[in-house]
Amino acid sequence: MVHHAVALPVSEDGREVLLACHTEGTNYGALLPPSGKVKPTDRNAQAAAVRETREELGIDLDDPRCVGVVEVLKEDGDWLRLFVFVSRYRGKPRKSNEMRDARLFPIDDLPLEDMWPDASSWVPHVINHGHDAPPLGFRLRHVRGPNGRPGFLVKRFNPAALVRRYCA
Repeated sequence: MVHHAVALPVSEDGREVLLACHTEGTNYGALLPPSGKVKPTDRNAQAAAVRETREELGIDLDDPRCVGVVEVLKEDGDWLRLFVFVSRYRGKPRKSNEMRDARLFPIDDLPLEDMWPDASSWVPHVINHGHDAPPLGFRLRHVRGPNGRPGFLVKRFNPAALVRRYCA
């Protein structure tokens, strides 16, 4: 299973989240938060979220808090595990070779249709999750609906052991 860290940088008042246009790879053109693989050199998933945010947007996270773990069974049969962090940030976002046009979006009106295909299944839940509440867990599996359109089967799980192992 491949591990990724996702950072949701929020405004000082916590009402907006910073997203940017992805400029490469399979996510080309999508509005996304900073994210990327947890590397062997990263101390943990939180360190990866901090590193990816600095690399992709040139900003620093103040106090990233794990709010969710999302496991996705992709169409090719491989699993992807996302550790999702929310944090206020410092600095002015800049363009990088991976992201451009960073801007704030209201948390209650995120452009989910312009994010990952499965974003509506989990992003609103983790971004609005209480500050002191334990992280949420979601398992998603690609499915085809009766009309042949792709969708996601979503199951909830308790990610406490994963958070202790990979985020502490």
